[in-house]
Amino acid sequence: FYVQLATYSTAFGADRAIASLQNNRVAVSKHLDSAGHTVIDAGPFPNYEAAKDLQTRFGQQYPDALIVP
Repeated sequence: FYVQLATYSTAFGADRAIASLQNNRVAVSKHLDSAGHTVIDAGPFPNYEAAKDLQTRFGQQYPDALIVP
């Protein structure tokens, strides 16, 4: 499982978010979606419960975060 935390229109915004997440010891990755936006994912997580824990932990900062199997 992964948690899709956010989508950014610029790589600069995404890189700032990634640095902040890494300071909180979160494993993150980024990729481009079909529209060219930078998407930040946290994970992988071994199960849904672990992904849900991270989604809850960062819920105020990333209220639209999605769990992706």
